[in-house]
Amino acid sequence: MEDFKDAFAKIKKKPAGVLCSMFLSDGKWQFDFYDEGKDSVTSVCVGDVVKQSQSDKILKRDDELMEELKLSEIKVGFEQAMALYNGKARSAEKMIVSVYKKGVPTCNICGITKDFKMIEVKINAMTGNIIKVREIPIFSFQKQE
Repeated sequence: MEDFKDAFAKIKKKPAGVLCSMFLSDGKWQFDFYDEGKDSVTSVCVGDVVKQSQSDKILKRDDELMEELKLSEIKVGFEQAMALYNGKARSAEKMIVSVYKKGVPTCNICGITKDFKMIEVKINAMTGNIIKVREIPIFSFQKQE
């Protein structure tokens, strides 16, 4: 698995704005850049090739701030985050890893199990402390917190 810092280094021309989040799915990293002036996000997917998407208006509340995600603040690597996830959750068929900043850099790992449950583990990406663990039936129609 390619380290996020190595994948980020492959982006030769970074979009306007600041890095606000990144995702790992199917072995590819996606980096999202927030442009405050346009209130939009541009995504760059890094796999075998580097591909930049068109800017999109961001879906957020008017009072919600987008915080800059600084790679230097992320001390928990992918392998360590997965070890923390595996220590708290059952194995999953499909996994998505996202990293963003809401107060502190947060690594959010979501897995889908064979019995259609989503297992979410949130990790402080600076300290490695577990913030939250929850399991939610996908087909549940109840409101989740």
